[in-house]
Amino acid sequence: MVLDARSTDDFASADLRGALNVGFTGAMAVTAAAVCDPDDTVAVIVYPGEEDAPAAHLSEWGFSDVAGVFALRAGAAFPAKLADLVQSTQRTSPRELEALLADGAVTVIDVRGKGDWACGTIPKAIEIALPDLRGRMHAIPTDKPIVVHSAAGGRSSTSASLLRANGLADVSDLTGGFAQWERDTRPTKSAKPRKTATSSRRASATQPRRKTAAKR
Repeated sequence: MVLDARSTDDFASADLRGALNVGFTGAMAVTAAAVCDPDDTVAVIVYPGEEDAPAAHLSEWGFSDVAGVFALRAGAAFPAKLADLVQSTQRTSPRELEALLADGAVTVIDVRGKGDWACGTIPKAIEIALPDLRGRMHAIPTDKPIVVHSAAGGRSSTSASLLRANGLADVSDLTGGFAQWERDTRPTKSAKPRKTATSSRRASATQPRRKTAAKR
């Protein structure tokens, strides 16, 4: 298993077939644990100067078999001997997604979490949090192109790479995530506000009281 810890942009420009984009952050090992098993033998792609950190991060989450770490400069090409494995990855802009939704020509997967979903979602999105994605891939429709989105684009790149690695071909991630979608004033489906005890009492206070029959 190859874990690519480079940025989402560099990963989209050139990645190795079957690699998973996990991002080099403090949550890298958490993300890795969501998309592969700690028993897997993994190799990690990082930027120069980051070679020593992955094994330490991954060991905290039970990954004991890190076979190797490969450093690649930002924007640099993979070695020629890996040319047969190198591919570029499609990404979808908010404007492109808007057009696809208008035509009913896309399946949108929202890999954020319940807290994010409560604040608003992209219309018609299927909500599957990243930690649940491996177990629910079989339920994702494959009759249309799939666009995955997260809050800012990190988890969606991870999720899209996971789906592609498992045989789903026409999968891209939303550039900039839900944050970019909102900045570009795209329509969102807002969650219904929850009723509180205070609001219920206020509503009752403003309604006229009905006369009730005396108890017998």
